[in-house]
Amino acid sequence: MGENDYLWLGGSSSPLIKECGSFYFKLRKLRQALYKEMEITGDVREIFPQWKRKLNEVSWEDSIVKGDSDMGDLLFNELMAVDRIFKEQAKMEVCTVEDLNHVFCMY
Repeated sequence: MGENDYLWLGGSSSPLIKECGSFYFKLRKLRQALYKEMEITGDVREIFPQWKRKLNEVSWEDSIVKGDSDMGDLLFNELMAVDRIFKEQAKMEVCTVEDLNHVFCMY
């Protein structure tokens, strides 16, 4: 990592990632919009847990991303952000509104 690079570490693994997928991964585009809004021009190394179905275990995603304004419109409209990002999970029986509330509080 260079002088103008950053690290974002998400370290709260939850049993919900096995059923609903990694919320850290689902929120990546929103974080990238935040990096762009904050005028972060360097690389951001993101490290977070996710469920690997084939291995039946948690592994750690370790990626380099840059700011991206694709979801910039959602930064200041949290209801639209939740609707757009978690639409699929809201339909899942194992991922209820209560589960999403739990996730929202964790992250």
